[in-house]
Amino acid sequence: MKQISLLLLSSLLLSCSAGVKKDFLSGLKVTNSGLAFEQAYMSSDGKSLQTDQLKTGQKVTLQLTGVKGFELIDDMAYPGATIEVIDKTGVKAMELADLFSSYNETGVKPTDAQYLSTALTIGNPLLVGETYTFKSHFWDKNGSGEINGEMEFTVVE
Repeated sequence: MKQISLLLLSSLLLSCSAGVKKDFLSGLKVTNSGLAFEQAYMSSDGKSLQTDQLKTGQKVTLQLTGVKGFELIDDMAYPGATIEVIDKTGVKAMELADLFSSYNETGVKPTDAQYLSTALTIGNPLLVGETYTFKSHFWDKNGSGEINGEMEFTVVE
């Protein structure tokens, strides 16, 4: 009975336009409101990330699939995305603003907007042995929907 209840709860969370999802292996936590998604996960070298220990030079990607709920204009979606890396004292170590600004004029097809991602390569100014929080913010430029991903990680050699 517990297994059926957990499966039903998972299905309800994925179908709602608001919710929270947590990956206990990587530590990724994803929240959403107004925009829905089917899957959210961290990957590196084409594989799901199963640790919060990231090596210098390693590229990690937050991948979202099945994203929907954009308010369309002329059948086009207008997603936005930013990345922040925050140190343990709350200071921004890195920030990349509107990563999808090249689509501000044209938008993207809703079928393409179903697959959103942000990527980070571990390196300067991030220091070995220090802990940081990787934050990705996705939003609908024509609506109030958003998806936020957050993962705490430690840089290792």
